[in-house]
Parts: sequence; C-alpha cells; structure tokens
Amino acid sequence: MINLGENDSYEEKVIAGMSIFYSKAEIKEKIEYCKSMMPFIDGWAICDSICTTIKLKPVEYSAFWEYAFMCTASSEEFMARFGFVSMLHLFIDSEHINEIINQIDTKNFAGYYDSMAAAWLLADCMVKFPDLVFEYMENNHMSDWLHNKAISKMRESYRVSDEMKAELNKLIRKNLKS
Repeated sequence: MINLGENDSYEEKVIAGMSIFYSKAEIKEKIEYCKSMMPFIDGWAICDSICTTIKLKPVEYSAFWEYAFMCTASSEEFMARFGFVSMLHLFIDSEHINEIINQIDTKNFAGYYDSMAAAWLLADCMVKFPDLVFEYMENNHMSDWLHNKAISKMRESYRVSDEMKAELNKLIRKNLKS
C-alpha cells in the first residue's frame, strides 16, 4: 500500500485508501491497512470515498463486520464514521440490523461527522426495515439532534413512503435546548 505522511494531499489519501480494497490481499491484511490508514482520514469525503470501494468475498464479511463495529465504538470521529458508512454499504441486512440499531442507540458520538453518518445509516435502514426502525424511532436514547437528523434524512429519501414520512413527522422532538 501507499505510505502516507501528514502533508499528503486529499487525492493521495483517497488513492491510498481505495487501493486497500482494490488489492488482492487477504482480509486480515486489508484490515491492518485500514487501521494504518485511519489517522489520515480527516474528512468525510476521504472516508466515504474509501467506503464505496469496499468489496468483500463472502468469507470476508464476518471479519470486516467485526472491524466496522469496532470502528463505530471509537471516540475518534472519522474512525466512527468509517464504521457507520461501511455498515451502510455492506451490512443493512437481517443479520446485522439489530446490532446496528443498538450501536447507534448506545454510542456517545464524537462530533458532527459520525453523527451524520449514523443518521444516514438509519435512513437507509428505514428503507429495508421500516417497521423495526420506526418502532426504534418511537423509543430511543439518541440525542434530540441525532433523532431529528435521522428523521430529516428519512424524510429526504425517495425510498421512504409518503405515509411513513407523515408518521415520522409526528416523532420530531420539539422545544430543543441549544
């Protein structure tokens, strides 16, 4: 993989990150490269560009799920975002949906970018699991900001029904403290 330094450009960081998943390396090696890449992911575009290149063989999903889940637990904002965006691209399925929801519900978010990734992830989960996600939205432990941002993302989606959007409107938390 490409060696990075602190003064490397956005483009160099994106290419280095993308090359991880274009390589023929085994999943353990790819995860190690990801770990070494994390300090250089300092923006949402770098993070999301890398996540879009993640292609896994069926036998690699379990190991990468563990890594993505570990990333979401991080107090580092972009490492957590990497985990959530990876889940968005790879793991919105019946096997992982409950763990995704639980992780979002119990996480102490580091900042704006990991929070936005979680809201985006919930919006995509709503498309595939509308009843389960709606039930979660009715009763969750998210901050008011994240709760409302997730609803906003769901309402912006063309894949969520108008009826569901009307129901989500009723769940918006009002009179928020700054």
